[in-house]
Formats: sequence, C-alpha cells, structure tokens
Amino acid sequence: MIKNKKAHVPTLLLALLTLILIILALVIFKSFSNSLNSRSELYSELIEKVEFQEQYITAKAEFFISKTKQKSEIQRLAGEKQYIYPGTEQFFIRLENGEFEFYLDSTTNKYVFSMQNILLTAKEDDFNKIERNFTLNLEIPIPPQQNPLGPILQPF
Repeated sequence: MIKNKKAHVPTLLLALLTLILIILALVIFKSFSNSLNSRSELYSELIEKVEFQEQYITAKAEFFISKTKQKSEIQRLAGEKQYIYPGTEQFFIRLENGEFEFYLDSTTNKYVFSMQNILLTAKEDDFNKIERNFTLNLEIPIPPQQNPLGPILQPF
C-alpha cells in the first residue's frame, strides 16, 4: 500500500503542465504565418535595384565619355536630365556640378574618370530602404586612329 500520496500530486501537476506546454507549442506552430518568403523577395528586389543602379551609372559614365572628351561637355550632357533612373539622381547632380575628375593620362593613353562617394538608394517605403555608397573609377583607352587608306595600304 501507498502511504505517501502527497508525492503523486506534484507528479500529476508536472505531467499536466507538460501537456499544456506541448499543446501551446502546437498552436503557435500552426498559427505562424510563413511571410518570411515575401520579406526575402522584397529585400532581394531592393538589392537588385541598387545593383542595377550601379551598372546603370557605370554605363552612363562610359556613354558620356564616348560622346565627348571634355569635362564641360559631360556636365552639359548630365544637365539634360533625360538619363536619370530613380535612385541615381545624386550622381547626375554631381556630374552637372562638376564634382568629378576627368583627364587624359598621357602615360597610359587612357581617359580617367573618377567620382568618390556616390550614393545609391532603393526603397519600397519609409521602412524598407537600402543605400549603397561607392566610388566609380573608369579608365577608357583612346581608340586607335582610323587609317584613311584602309587596313591594307599603310603609309611609308
């Protein structure tokens, strides 16, 4: 016969409490919304926007340099504001204001373009926003002079 029945009460309470915690955990798992995928997609889209902006700026700088070889002409082209993609406005404002270096390096025979601390932004709303700060350095070789006599006839 069992004389100490008081020890069974805490054991029963412990088993009951364990059962309640298991049920609570199952309810929490069931009610958890799987919205992490949508947030991940949003962040991926923002990162892709900033990466595209960087590629866009690089391509536009190369385009401006191919159009002209003078700093003032690059500033004029940037001032036309027909090239602006959302999030790249600061780059074009700085181009227009002449906040960049552009010169011909006579030792390497290349045009050198450099702009420090370009700020790119991509945002979905006020809470989801990505900013990237980078430096753009380009070296563009001078195209060889076209021979008016053609490739076969070379002058002596």
